[in-house]
Amino acid sequence: MRFQISPLRKTVFLLCVRLILAECATLLLFFGTKGILSFGTIGLNLDFNESIAIILAESTLSIAQLIVILLIVLQWSHESYQLIGNEIVYQKGIFRRKERRYSLTNVESIELVQHINGRIFGFGTLIIYSPTLKQELIIRDIPAPEMFTDQIFEVLSPETKSKVYVQRSNRR
Repeated sequence: MRFQISPLRKTVFLLCVRLILAECATLLLFFGTKGILSFGTIGLNLDFNESIAIILAESTLSIAQLIVILLIVLQWSHESYQLIGNEIVYQKGIFRRKERRYSLTNVESIELVQHINGRIFGFGTLIIYSPTLKQELIIRDIPAPEMFTDQIFEVLSPETKSKVYVQRSNRR
């Protein structure tokens, strides 16, 4: 039987934080641009060309904001981890799709890292070490990392399970 879970994306909480920061940056640019454009015209009657310049600047900022928000959401929705069989499949890319597969057959340790904000909002980072990879596989900012750790543990062979060291920390 081949074990498979649905794709796992980074936490929605961090997506919302990025969208809020993009909105704040756009608002700062919007009010800064409006202030700069109207500062030179204080006490003057705007003629038709200056009014069009203000409308064009505001429209350009609105379009730029829409593009930034769209890119943030697309980037979030096109990056995922999936547990298929005894592999973790990492997929990334909006225009050019990349896929990497990481075998879980020789895993030595699984570390769950959660800082205070991760514990409050239910997300964390998994660090999986396998000597065959000769490096750590770092799965950042995933929701319910304990559940994903349990799912990984389920697919490990009995001899690998007996050797795997699972730890919880707040490093990094």
